Amino acid sequence: DAGEYSSLALDAAGGAHISYYDRTGHLFAGSSMGDLKYAKRNSSGNWTTEAVEQADNAGKYSSIVLDGSGKPMIFHYYYFGTSDAASYANWYYPRHPISALEQVNCSYQDKSGLWSGFIAESGYYWKITYSSAGAYCSSAMDSRQRYHLLYYTFEYYNNLNELHYKTGPAFSNPAFSGGKTDTREIINAGIGYGVYADIVLDKDGNPHLSCYDPGSRSLKYLKRTPSGTWLTEFADAGGDAGKYN
Repeated sequence: DAGEYSSLALDAAGGAHISYYDRTGHLFAGSSMGDLKYAKRNSSGNWTTEAVEQADNAGKYSSIVLDGSGKPMIFHYYYFGTSDAASYANWYYPRHPISALEQVNCSYQDKSGLWSGFIAESGYYWKITYSSAGAYCSSAMDSRQRYHLLYYTFEYYNNLNELHYKTGPAFSNPAFSGGKTDTREIINAGIGYGVYADIVLDKDGNPHLSCYDPGSRSLKYLKRTPSGTWLTEFADAGGDAGKYN
């Protein structure tokens, strides 16, 4: 059952690179868990596929970008169902049981073709609340080999929804250190919109976003100015517009 949450990128030679979710990738504790998978079509038209991440439940909301040499970086939602952090939270806060850790993972392929990864953003646990991070990932790569990442977070106890924007160097960039030099902004602190998000960059590397706002049931458009200010406007405020954009 493969092909959900797919994302496509093309390299300089016209080769297609696809990241996607395989819902029945592997068994874990007797249950079927999803895998992050990667498919590549070369210039001769031949396809190869491989499983990139098979631990727990990986690969939903995948978003793929290519570096200057055509190697992929894949951001995706990762659901860690038996984490130590989750067990700790269940033990100390039994009135608010927690059984999973939800985060944004990045899987990247080096020049030799081997896959590595890092956690781009993780959910957290604090007293009686916890948050998830990683839904509705969208990414882009700029000319300086820096990735730009959008993702949605949700804090369950306080019912806070946030759209986050993050930048960092690609693994082929000399400044890369496994996600430790990233910068992050909260675009909408607790306002609630940000699902079905998408990002593109203009010629100067400034991000432009589209997303759905559940509160107004509208499609919104945002852009970040060189000074760091986010400008927001309604692209379609009629009816219930903006899902699956």
